[in-house]
Amino acid sequence: MRPDARRAARWGGAAALVGFAVAACLGSGTMPVPSQIAFAAISASGYHTCGVTAAGTAYCWGGNFSGELGDGTTTSRLTPVLVASGVSFAAVSVGESHTCAVTVAGAAYCWGANDNGELGDGTTTSWAIPVLVAGAASFAAVSAGSKYTCGATAAGAAYCWGSNYYGELGDGTTGSTNDRWSPVPVTGGVSFAAVNTGGADTCGLTAAGAAYCWGDNTFGELGDSTTTSRLTPVLVAGGLAFVALSTGGYHTCGRTALGANYCWGHNAYGELGDGTTTNRSSPVLVAGGVSFAAVSAGVYHTCAVTAAGAAYCWGRNELRCGERRARAHLRAHRRGRRLLLGCQLLRRARRRDHDRPVEPRAGGAVSGGMAASGAACSTRSLTAPLLAHQL
Repeated sequence: MRPDARRAARWGGAAALVGFAVAACLGSGTMPVPSQIAFAAISASGYHTCGVTAAGTAYCWGGNFSGELGDGTTTSRLTPVLVASGVSFAAVSVGESHTCAVTVAGAAYCWGANDNGELGDGTTTSWAIPVLVAGAASFAAVSAGSKYTCGATAAGAAYCWGSNYYGELGDGTTGSTNDRWSPVPVTGGVSFAAVNTGGADTCGLTAAGAAYCWGDNTFGELGDSTTTSRLTPVLVAGGLAFVALSTGGYHTCGRTALGANYCWGHNAYGELGDGTTTNRSSPVLVAGGVSFAAVSAGVYHTCAVTAAGAAYCWGRNELRCGERRARAHLRAHRRGRRLLLGCQLLRRARRRDHDRPVEPRAGGAVSGGMAASGAACSTRSLTAPLLAHQL
């Protein structure tokens, strides 16, 4: 894995009801998907989205450059297509250019790009249909990252496979020569209830609520009060007990049982929500005093939702000129084929590289390109939670 592999990969996902998907194109808010499919859960990445129904049927849509939609083709789709597996899935997780899912019986399947072995089938051959992950491990859940994947068993064992350029697999090794094409156990003897993959760092949560992280730590994203990368799990500082974690591109956030959110890592755009743009190598409390029921960390921004359903976001808030035109198109055509065109325009406008963080300009403004008139399109990044407005 090369350093440019830390692009936006997953970064978002939530439950959806009939005809609706969460932010496949917009990043926050909701928009109707023209389909009468009732999703129990969805997972959204930079360029594609997948969902699973209560019956265990998986569908995907969006970019399909490496077969990540799993329909047997590399044709991008504007509407959900059935994953060609015949397998019933309990959950699905999308990565940068690959997708993984787990069955009720604990079998893990992956499809899409496999340059670094992220499909876990013992090869580096990309697949446009689901292939069984090698090994005898029975997984309770899997998490697809940028170019790697991790999973946790019901017994608490964690396994990872794929790119190991930054030590994100947690097996005590690092470097592209140590990519793993099939699952390897995370070392350290910690029992995990859940594992979350990011850009090049991984975090796990124990049943007691302790958070551990490993991999790249350039911006303090491991939360151990240092910026030293780790090849095995290290305890996140602060002594906090979390009920859930979300690992983004360069930062991680955790939620306590009382609904308090803490974040750590890269913060040049205010994605930690502490009112500053200072990187943090240990957890800091998200400002505002809002109690959250769920949190999702993106590449340079974070969003969370309250028990009452109010959504808040903070961090990078760039709105490019192309996005403005696409949003206007979406507002004017909320239904039918022209809605899909608006979604497609928005996705194209948002296609930009996230290889490494770029510090914002003085004053917090982030350049968003130039309009036809020559006027700059930019908005201010948010360093504290702001209530999101529905489109």
